[in-house]
Amino acid sequence: MLRCEAECDPSFKQVIPYVLVEHKPTRRFFMTTRIGGEERLKGQASIGLGGHLDDGEDVVDALFRELEEEIGLAKDQMSEIILRGYINSDLNEVDSVHLGVVYHAYTDREDISCLESDKLVGGWFTIHELKEARLSGHMESWSAICFDDLLDKEGEK
Repeated sequence: MLRCEAECDPSFKQVIPYVLVEHKPTRRFFMTTRIGGEERLKGQASIGLGGHLDDGEDVVDALFRELEEEIGLAKDQMSEIILRGYINSDLNEVDSVHLGVVYHAYTDREDISCLESDKLVGGWFTIHELKEARLSGHMESWSAICFDDLLDKEGEK
């Protein structure tokens, strides 16, 4: 199915790798805010990076490509990548046509920034700062789900 058709058809969910990136030494997470691109997500904060699969790609190939494109993080700059689960939500128009495959990646690299500066701004945030963004209602739905189910519980440890 063509992507332009799939974006409007909830009977066909597009698989999206969605990666939480943690700076291992400081336990901070990379969070972005969308300023361009997908109109339905503009102004929303995200603790996940990722995007659509290109022709012939599997989820893992797309995960590595997206991290390289969005923040310049190469495969060999991650110490560990863990599959954390899946998101199948129909909370809104965007969720209803996507299925998230959620990963948690760890890196020691701190000099990361958004390379797609026309679409995203971002930086490193503590669990407490993420919680503030979550409570303010500025997180997009998948980030809110990940924060509630994965990170908020870890922050209490």
